[in-house]
Amino acid sequence: MSTTLGLDIEDAGSTVTVRLRGELDLATSGLLQGVLDRLLRHRRAPRVERLVVDTAQVSFVDAAGVSPLLHARAVLTRRGGVLELPDASHSVTRLLSLLGLGGLLLAPAAEPADGARRPGRG
Repeated sequence: MSTTLGLDIEDAGSTVTVRLRGELDLATSGLLQGVLDRLLRHRRAPRVERLVVDTAQVSFVDAAGVSPLLHARAVLTRRGGVLELPDASHSVTRLLSLLGLGGLLLAPAAEPADGARRPGRG
């Protein structure tokens, strides 16, 4: 069985966006780990302080696929940076929730723009 992971990188200085598509699993996590290592560990100027990983087009993810994201978050946190996973795909959101990592990697839901309170919030 062959799995594929597509990667696009948008470099805006200290903010880098990595767009992923396809499957993020044991077979492809090494590719992502290598890319993130080059961005976070080997690049000196400008240093990446904000890494946005767009997983909206990730169709499958397993625990091995999450590992590079956790590693990148740890590196960024040590240097005062941030990892963001905006608009995570259903597969990514579900796995992170099952692993108890949703609060660590996923942003909390934003308050409604009109300022209305959500049910259950005081």
